[in-house]
Amino acid sequence: MKLKKIIIIYPSFERGGIENILVNLINYLVRKKILIEIITVSNKLKNSKLLKTSKYLYINSTKEKKNFFLTNRINSALQAAKILIKTIKKTNHKNSIIFSMQSSMIPILISKFYKIKIVARNAEDPISSFVYSGKKIYSFVIFLLRFLIYNLSDGIITNSYGSKKSLEVFLLNKKKICAIYNPYLKKINIINNTTRKKQILAVGRFCRQKNFEFLINAFNIFSKKNPDYKLILLGDGEYKEKIKKLILSLDLNKKILLKGWVKDTNKFFLESKLFVIPSLYEGLGNVVIDSLNNNTPVIASKCKSGPREIIKENKGGYLVDVNNLNQTANKMKHCINNYKEALFKTKYGRLYLNRFLIKNSSDLYLNFLNKVLIKKKL
Repeated sequence: MKLKKIIIIYPSFERGGIENILVNLINYLVRKKILIEIITVSNKLKNSKLLKTSKYLYINSTKEKKNFFLTNRINSALQAAKILIKTIKKTNHKNSIIFSMQSSMIPILISKFYKIKIVARNAEDPISSFVYSGKKIYSFVIFLLRFLIYNLSDGIITNSYGSKKSLEVFLLNKKKICAIYNPYLKKINIINNTTRKKQILAVGRFCRQKNFEFLINAFNIFSKKNPDYKLILLGDGEYKEKIKKLILSLDLNKKILLKGWVKDTNKFFLESKLFVIPSLYEGLGNVVIDSLNNNTPVIASKCKSGPREIIKENKGGYLVDVNNLNQTANKMKHCINNYKEALFKTKYGRLYLNRFLIKNSSDLYLNFLNKVLIKKKL
């Protein structure tokens, strides 16, 4: 039995690494002549110039209908579920599989009802996301639902081994879980000597998870003895106003610059002396890959999964305890004052970047999907 069709579910369009991963994976699969049908509640993928047009690709999208009683994520998931049911009814179950990249619990239940196989993608450490959540009751409900529903899936792909270990708490059959790094890098850059400015870079959504308010406070400590340095923040999100107020309260508006979302982050990595990722938790952390690929030294919070795998613990960069202000500020200072050491670590981390090349990871994705399709049980 050969896999001929994959129904990819991606209800709500979100900026960040997930968009690139989705596009990279789809382009790879259509080159393999596998029919791809994407279910999404957005027209942004249809307008994406990054997706290569192909007779093997069909984007089944609908305009989002607002619902004042539901969050955008839940609302788009329910709308996508309606499309999924219609799609399943006209799909050959023997050579097709559902691959849910987002909001997977409803699709898993639907797939079980209609007896079609489904693989879900898990993009974060589920235990850490609960521990650090600002909405404990809501997160606890999601935690319980994951435990109940994920066991009904035919397989789960997660993006790091740390996340896999966390997911094993939820699944009775551990063989269903497969850790595959993101199909993220098109190529490994060759970096010549570049002039680095006295600036530190951070990239990501302005939200609780990314912990930028903590980074600003750490930079404030660092800045007192390193007044020539600036902190550049690339991104946007719900915490933007909080971040602005904090910057003003610390009188750092001339030293911390908010650049919003930018298409090409490579320019900022190449001109920055150092990259810091202060997250409370991560699934993987694609921006760490970007940093190494641009030969920019990394300081990462010691999340249970993600960044520490990319930089091979402390061998390819520096790790600091989550939410440790003085340790983070001191590590910034150490990195700047011992820059040859920092570059040596970066060089070591770059040796393992082939793990994140699009073809290498996409091959593993396709192999796992085929394995799920042909096997009765994993």
